[in-house]
Amino acid sequence: MLQRALAGFNASVALVLRRPRAMLLIIALSALGQFMAAGAIGLLARELDIGIPVLDIIVVTFGATLAATIPISIAGWGIRDGALIVLFGLYGVPPQTAFAVSILFGVCLIIASTPGIIVFLNGTYDAKLERASRL
Repeated sequence: MLQRALAGFNASVALVLRRPRAMLLIIALSALGQFMAAGAIGLLARELDIGIPVLDIIVVTFGATLAATIPISIAGWGIRDGALIVLFGLYGVPPQTAFAVSILFGVCLIIASTPGIIVFLNGTYDAKLERASRL
């Protein structure tokens, strides 16, 4: 099963590398996703009266997102929270407020992921992926 998954991943990477235009699109969409996360954290911070400049919110978000990729928790919970508390703390934000931003952001991620999990559990994911790889 693992070998089949790795072979599929290898085929997907090879397909992308053969199409530079597709690779640029993937990079652009990935960057857009990161900036959308920064926008979400920025909106949550603004609603909780955290007065930090936009560029600093982006830096804090990128740092917390990077920390959340450390594979010692489930979906970054705990790590992302701690990183946001520390990073927002550098700007004088109280830990309770930074923690609230982190928890609200995590809940937003769960809500945003719900349609994807429904499609995945419905079983149509593999067929659509296979069809897209033939294009």
